[in-house]
Amino acid sequence: MGTMAGAWQRRGRACVALCAAGAVAAALAGCFIPGLTAAIGDNIERSKDIEILAQYRGLENKTVAILFHADMAVQYEHPTAVANMAINMAVKLQAQVSGIRVLNQRTALQWMHLNPSWPMMPYSVIAEELDVERIVVVDLFEFRLTPPGNRWIWDGVAAANVGVVESDGLDSDAFSDEFMVKAEFPTVKGLSIEQATRPNVETGLQKLFLDDVAYLFYDHVVPKYPKDRSTG
Repeated sequence: MGTMAGAWQRRGRACVALCAAGAVAAALAGCFIPGLTAAIGDNIERSKDIEILAQYRGLENKTVAILFHADMAVQYEHPTAVANMAINMAVKLQAQVSGIRVLNQRTALQWMHLNPSWPMMPYSVIAEELDVERIVVVDLFEFRLTPPGNRWIWDGVAAANVGVVESDGLDSDAFSDEFMVKAEFPTVKGLSIEQATRPNVETGLQKLFLDDVAYLFYDHVVPKYPKDRSTG
């Protein structure tokens, strides 16, 4: 009897130990699983995309000329920037806007070169000469890669007023819609000139600026929580 009683006691203690271990495991599971679920949910939320609607749809199924203007200081400091952005803007809008027919950008650039005072011309005359229904005017009033007076860090800014002329609108010599667009690159502040090359910074700034201008004219999807954009 003593032997049997001892065995039952040992089994009882083992059962109690197993129950206690199960309770601890259940408690731990109750502690960690919600945290894991929250982390997964946070990652899913941060990977979400959102749709942004076009602010102006009047380029759809229209003939369009894209004209860039920048002051002499910008053109001297960045001699290829205006032409590069004009050509890439034409390509982007042609690919993304439904039914658009963009005037060949080399034709537009040549016309601007032959008519250097075009910003003073009536828009109705420009539309007639270029034979288009819409004109997108990008007036680049700021384009720099470093802060004023500081050549030791990268702090690029591109800013412009973007206007749209409708040759068949109520006033073909005025903007039917106008927007201000500003892009900054790199987003990492205080980046020294040793940490990135000038071509990379200028290319990155142009790309971000062109994206922001083009997005005015078509629906697009962007990350809900965009990552910092540095030198790419």
